[in-house]
Amino acid sequence: MSSASEFGKDFGLIHEVVVTGRKAGAGQAEWAKLAHEDMWYKILPVLQGRAEVTIKSCLTAPTVITLSAVKKPKRLKHRNVYFYGMADKIFGGEDYEMPEAKERTLEWCDLNEPLADLDTDDRPGIISELGEAVVVNSVPLMDLIIGQLIDNAEDGSGDLHTDGKANIGYICNPENSKQVLYVNVFRIGGDWGVYVGPALACQWRDGYRVLSVTAT
Repeated sequence: MSSASEFGKDFGLIHEVVVTGRKAGAGQAEWAKLAHEDMWYKILPVLQGRAEVTIKSCLTAPTVITLSAVKKPKRLKHRNVYFYGMADKIFGGEDYEMPEAKERTLEWCDLNEPLADLDTDDRPGIISELGEAVVVNSVPLMDLIIGQLIDNAEDGSGDLHTDGKANIGYICNPENSKQVLYVNVFRIGGDWGVYVGPALACQWRDGYRVLSVTAT
């Protein structure tokens, strides 16, 4: 009997493939697709070395932003910005010393498809995609950067979405360093809002923007 006809009886190998696939994130839905012949026509050339896989990123290529130095940075709570969720507790509390408003370089990228802050059962989240360094440890630094980005947007810069879409960043909760908070900066009409909440496994919509301030 040929090895081809014996293959389907090797349940130990099949189990190993299923276990390995599970580690890579393949669940029942992915295995069900393999039961269709046309799917095998797509993946067999890759397995046989006759084609290569091109991984589609969930995020667009990063765009570099340069923020100019300012002499007297203003806190968000002293601007015409509305706070939602935990934003008032995080940014609206007692005065803190603002960091030096020197020239800084950061990046933004947009979501190509819906994606969560944190990892889910079937895929990595935004923080894993960008690396944990994307989470800013300083609330005053995030305060400063958001203010500068809003100023730039008011002057016509395209660094922030101004059509209601989210502009997302991440900070450590100052009261719990193990908890990551998302910061959503958005504009509806002529008003700017900042919403802060715990990073979750719920998905942001495609087209939303993610700010990476790791280069500061």
